[in-house]
Amino acid sequence: MDRYEDCTLKLNGTYCLVQFVLVSDTQSGLLDMINEYSSNKNTRYNHSLLRHGICVPEQCSYANKKDQVSSLEACLNDTYWQKYKLKTKVLQPLQCNTDVKEPIVFAAGNVVVLVIIIVIIIMNLVGTLYHSCLMNSRGNRFLLCFSIKQNISKLRTSYTNLDDDEQQIKCFHGLRLTPSYALILVFTITWLGHLGSGTFWQVAIMSEVEWCRESWLYYLFYINNYVNSNRCMYHSWYMASNVQVMILGYFVCVLARGRSAKIWTMAILIAVGTIIPAAHTFYQDLDAVLFVSPE
Repeated sequence: MDRYEDCTLKLNGTYCLVQFVLVSDTQSGLLDMINEYSSNKNTRYNHSLLRHGICVPEQCSYANKKDQVSSLEACLNDTYWQKYKLKTKVLQPLQCNTDVKEPIVFAAGNVVVLVIIIVIIIMNLVGTLYHSCLMNSRGNRFLLCFSIKQNISKLRTSYTNLDDDEQQIKCFHGLRLTPSYALILVFTITWLGHLGSGTFWQVAIMSEVEWCRESWLYYLFYINNYVNSNRCMYHSWYMASNVQVMILGYFVCVLARGRSAKIWTMAILIAVGTIIPAAHTFYQDLDAVLFVSPE
């Protein structure tokens, strides 16, 4: 890897993050050994799939801006052929950055989200200050809703000590998180991409921003774990699963009124929920548990 800062500070310096695979036109014992070693993807990196950071034109003197892929591939071929008698195949798209700062254009959505966040922060400060100045526990309920002090206290409160209004809200424990969840989602879509820069930022963050822009509706309606396979807010699969189970639970409570009916319904749901994933995993030859592979 070339140094990103040193490259972009040079005249006409362009830093490109290039992902490529090792190939060979003829039989190669070295490549066969690499592929065999990398075949166990659960415990080993794929050493035939590499990523290099290349400074253009310093490390790739005959780079052609019109066809960067072919030019960078030629540079890599020179190096790998001389050292290992192997060639490379560059994968697209390339991630290239220069020190030239492009003007940032904020859409109307960015402004709206920023205003909402500022208003929430101001309300938190006002509500907390108002709560701290109260002489007794009674006060304006709207302002107290934004009190950080009061909300921290409620987070520590057991469900058994909630009042009637809070008990009703508890019944919708999945949906009550929707406003906060939606705010994080729109922040990811609008502002997250502006918080950093660089080649790795493009790969790690901007790709997620684009995924979220394409599929935000699935996430907002908690169906992303069924109809969407990209990695926008990957951790949010739990939110969708939680809300779906909550809705299913309400149907069970409404439709199965008698004690016996509820017991049979729960038994059937447990059996179905156990058999279907097991059968699906077996017949589709899937991993039964999540494997966090090196790649």
